[in-house]
Amino acid sequence: MYPGDVSITCADVSDIVRGADFQPNILIDVGIQKFINLYTSYC
Repeated sequence: MYPGDVSITCADVSDIVRGADFQPNILIDVGIQKFINLYTSYC
């Protein structure tokens, strides 16, 4: 962890779940790898 990182958040995504029928369901390690792949494809 880096200075300023938090181990637990109180993020509330209930509004987007209701409003946009969005339900987060991706594991962090998978999401990070997908982001890296997307980002490096533009560089």
